[in-house]
This record gives sequence, structure tokens and C-alpha cells, in this order.
Amino acid sequence: MADAGHLMYTWNVARYIDSVSEAGKATYDIPTFINLWLHPKWWTIHEMGQFYAPDPVEREMHMDLYRWAAPHVDIIAPDNYVNDSRGYEEMCAVHTRHSNPLFMVETDGNEYMFRSIADYNCIGTHFCGIERVVDKDGVVLPGDQALADNIRCVASVIPLLLKYQGTGKIHAVIEETGADSQWMGNLEVI
Repeated sequence: MADAGHLMYTWNVARYIDSVSEAGKATYDIPTFINLWLHPKWWTIHEMGQFYAPDPVEREMHMDLYRWAAPHVDIIAPDNYVNDSRGYEEMCAVHTRHSNPLFMVETDGNEYMFRSIADYNCIGTHFCGIERVVDKDGVVLPGDQALADNIRCVASVIPLLLKYQGTGKIHAVIEETGADSQWMGNLEVI
């Protein structure tokens, strides 16, 4: 099997993480999660010499393997920086398999965040680098205004999200990136 080395590596990484999670839970009754950096290439070595493990989305069977090999881990949480709606949804769908709660441990806070909350019951979102969106006086930088608006929007409805999440009563309506400038062809008005 061509993937045998990748699967063995993933299994061993997951087993090690599980042993750390199990030992931690013996001391503290806290949830644990694995933070997965999405889309590294197989067996790649970063320029700093760091080695990256394959993630569950590269091959969906890895999600099954992580879940099987790491039963003491509560959440397998992705870094989701995918910038197309279908790809973002695929990441959400894969990471909600096997009753895995969706927690976006890293994301850029684009409009797809609303879909992850509404359609995939995302339980939390962390924005990597969020501390850099304001200047020294606490004013939101112009290039980060959309992110700040998205956070304010979600924060304003947290009581409703907590009440209705998982009921199928929350729906996201978003304008896909670039939809405002799509040309529909020549339309004749009658």
C-alpha cells in the first residue's frame, strides 16, 4: 500500500498525543484538542527544519485514524485558512465527522466563519494574529475592519447561538466572494 508509511506515521503521532492527553486528564479534568495545520505536503520539511504531519483532510481516512488512535482527545481542531467557500465547507465537514465538535483553532475570520457556525455548529473560533488589528490607541486598522465587523456580528448574537445551536434553526446567508461582480450575460428586459 502506497500510503502505509503515512498511515503508520499518523498513527504513531496520534498515539503519542493521546498518551499526553490521558496523562493530563489524570491530573486535570479539562478537555484536550489536537491543533492540525491543514494542507502541509506529505513528509515536507519546513525551511526551519520542522517536520509536518499529514492532516485528516489530506486523506479523509486520517480523521478516522486520529479518532481511533487518540480516544482521550476531545477535539481534532483545524487551522482553516481555505479561501474558497467549497474548500472551507469541505474542511468543516471532515472535521465534524465522528461527533467531533468543530473548533476553528486558527482562521482568518472571513465570511465563511458564519457558515461554520450555522451549518457545522462551530463551538469556537480563534483568529491568529488578532492582536495586530488595532493600532497603539486601540483603533481598528482600515484593512481589518471587515474582521472586526464579523466578530462584532457574531458576539452580538451569542445568546441566540447558545440557545439554538444544533437545532437546525440557525442559517447563514452570505454573499460569496466575488459574487458582487459576476456578469450574468446580456439580459433583455421585456
